Amino acid sequence: MKLPNKLYSVRESFVYDFVVILNELSVANYSVHTLYEKLEDDFSSIVDFCDALDILFYLGKINIDDTGVLSYVA
Repeated sequence: MKLPNKLYSVRESFVYDFVVILNELSVANYSVHTLYEKLEDDFSSIVDFCDALDILFYLGKINIDDTGVLSYVA
């Protein structure tokens, strides 16, 4: 997990990734694939994207339904 520190700026950390994902999901619900396609330029790899989704899910900030659609949990 990349947290902001001397090596990683906020822009390069998971904190920024969380904001990018939650901002997009606050507008509409997306499948994981569609969301990645929309945000691909904001992530250095799909691994970072998946890690950020995992953490947001475990924190209870996003939900995924049976059809694979992600939604923001307010």
